[in-house]
Amino acid sequence: MNHDQAIAAFEQLLKKNRLKLEALAPKQGLALMLRFYRTSRADDCDLADGGDKLLVQWGVRTDRESGDETFQFNVTRQFMPIEADGATSQLSLTFAFELDDEFEDLEAEKSWCGHPQEAEDLEEEIVANESYEQISERDDATVTLEQDEI
Repeated sequence: MNHDQAIAAFEQLLKKNRLKLEALAPKQGLALMLRFYRTSRADDCDLADGGDKLLVQWGVRTDRESGDETFQFNVTRQFMPIEADGATSQLSLTFAFELDDEFEDLEAEKSWCGHPQEAEDLEEEIVANESYEQISERDDATVTLEQDEI
């Protein structure tokens, strides 16, 4: 696949596994994005030069338009095409939760992975995190999948 086909490829992975985006919990979303990162290469990005990375992050975010705050768990795959005029793009899977007492003590965190061989270490780090453990099974998020140029 080329990087601009990532969203369609991820949607195919969902379909193949008979999963619906809106029904995913963060635990399932993380597992799917990690599998996608491990097994699907962007042919127009140089993996060895940092052209295909994975970011996992969470914390309270403020919506630019509405000003509303939500707690978000996000897994983003960042693509930097080899061609000089190719814009960097991101495939983002985001779980947005309405704020409640459970989120009060959760600290914002982020971790990068620069190569599929590092994905297992990233997964172990995330799964061992207390904050992630508290939200991993929650099914009350608004789930979105987007691919945008940055």
